[in-house]
Amino acid sequence: MKKPEFLDNLKERLAGAAKKQEGRQAGGNEPKDPSALGLIVTCGVVLAAALLAVAVLGGKGSLTEAAGKTIPDSPAKKVELIHEFTYGGHVYGIIDSSDIDFEAAREWYAAQNEDAAAGETAAAATDGSTTASAAAVSADFTDYQILEKVCDDLGCHMAVINSAEENQAIYDQLTSQHQKAAFFGLSDELVQDDWVWSGDESSYTNWCEGQPDHFVNKKGEVDHYGQFFASKGDGTWNDAPIGYKTTLFVLEWE
Repeated sequence: MKKPEFLDNLKERLAGAAKKQEGRQAGGNEPKDPSALGLIVTCGVVLAAALLAVAVLGGKGSLTEAAGKTIPDSPAKKVELIHEFTYGGHVYGIIDSSDIDFEAAREWYAAQNEDAAAGETAAAATDGSTTASAAAVSADFTDYQILEKVCDDLGCHMAVINSAEENQAIYDQLTSQHQKAAFFGLSDELVQDDWVWSGDESSYTNWCEGQPDHFVNKKGEVDHYGQFFASKGDGTWNDAPIGYKTTLFVLEWE
């Protein structure tokens, strides 16, 4: 994970200010005051360290900064990082999907598809092709598909769990935030009982006894998404509709 660019810029500005101060003193423009110069440099270093700690290690911060990249003007900009940790050389983040206005996001991504389709149609007409290969324009993205698109914009994917050790490591981090449930990148929303990871493939599962059960609630929502089972609190999995017991999701950067 790259640290935010503004921290590097801050350090450069502090170093430049210190050199200018030292030059003025050496040239006789100001009385020499080594203690004052030392105080400026020390305060600058402390400030930079504090900002780095806040942006990279502590509290709730912008995923734009955490990913060390500029995020496109998309619903991803509204997503905040609740907690960040590393395991096996990968970086993980816990987000709250309630940060996303899914209806507005559907409209936004549908508009992007329309723009892409128009561009590909124009290109096809220019080179004489009779058909364009643009993706279908749709405002019917599911919430899960919206989350996948947000992850694409963030340069990550929803977490893929490959082993009991990784499962426990992620769950330990979740409980360290006083949480018992969170979704990750496993779904059978396309074909029931065909569970597919949103990212790399994995054969690991940790379903709680009797799960997945594809329960349909009073709203007609089907249990299509893998989550840590809050009712058990032991790291085993349940299938549930998005929003059941939690709106948290675990993301993963390779």
